[in-house]
Amino acid sequence: MKTEKLCVVGPGLIWHSVHKPNLKRLADVFEVRGFVSRSEKSRTEAAREFSGSKAYGSLEEALGDPEIDGVLVLTPIAMNAPIASAALRAGKDVYLEKPAAMSLSQCAMLETAAAESAQAVYVLENQAYDGKIAAVSGAIKDGRVGTVVGFEAVNHFFFGGERNQTGAYAETTWRMNPEFPLGIIFDGGIHELAGFQTLFGSPKRVSATGAVLRPGFGEFDLVRMRMSYAGGVDGFFSHGAACAGGDNHFTIRGTEATIKVEGDTLTMIGADGAAEELPFPAGKSHDRMWNAIAADRTGDAASADDTALADIYTLEQALVDVRTLLAAERSIHLHRDETP
Repeated sequence: MKTEKLCVVGPGLIWHSVHKPNLKRLADVFEVRGFVSRSEKSRTEAAREFSGSKAYGSLEEALGDPEIDGVLVLTPIAMNAPIASAALRAGKDVYLEKPAAMSLSQCAMLETAAAESAQAVYVLENQAYDGKIAAVSGAIKDGRVGTVVGFEAVNHFFFGGERNQTGAYAETTWRMNPEFPLGIIFDGGIHELAGFQTLFGSPKRVSATGAVLRPGFGEFDLVRMRMSYAGGVDGFFSHGAACAGGDNHFTIRGTEATIKVEGDTLTMIGADGAAEELPFPAGKSHDRMWNAIAADRTGDAASADDTALADIYTLEQALVDVRTLLAAERSIHLHRDETP
């Protein structure tokens, strides 16, 4: 089997912590052959870890190399769509960190590039492959929840500052001084939106409020969204980057049962009040994501972790997530419901 020869654009924190170990593990499917970075030190040091790989002096040089089959785009959000579009126009497959775009014009740019290209696009949205999401999806499809009527999700934490709970991510310059809209929710909260979309489809209407609890951390550091879906499902999502957590959860409510997702625990509470813990497929979401992408590349569905990974999270879905957040931003400023 021919391996997919990859060039990594932006070998930063997420490369070292997540994607590098997965690509090393899947070396029979993917072969890392090059690196692009504005930092000569970064690209040179990254290339030393992979025998035969190159440290390209520019993106154009990498895209012009016929030996490269695909480009792994791990850049700041503002650069994701332009670089992915350029790679598609150059005839390269694209493996794209999320969010895939940061504006409606970038969404359109990327859609056009993908439509005009025969190359594959994989959006690296790990939440869509999370085992807990797979378990909830199974319970809904099996009818154990009954008719879903709504959900609530809360993700509150401290980003940056003395009480930082996000590790080195809060030290990233482009996150501390964001060019992207809304604030931290656009970078981190998009994961939850991917989970919601996997379970409930695309929202039809969005309303939102935003607050600034600490100046200097993006446009807003507390965003609360209400999303309406087909079939009468309403969802509420509160994302706070300067709030105490302690009760972060994702609760799905149906006519026959309620499912609560809290950390790594799934609990189903029946109409009679009886509670049972639900099992879910093992494995880190990023590992499961890369297993699914590798299975899609090779056509070997049996190598995926479970049947829940049969469907790849598409570029179309990823851009719905972006448009949903942009609709939330418009709603905050215009004080009205918006359509993604």
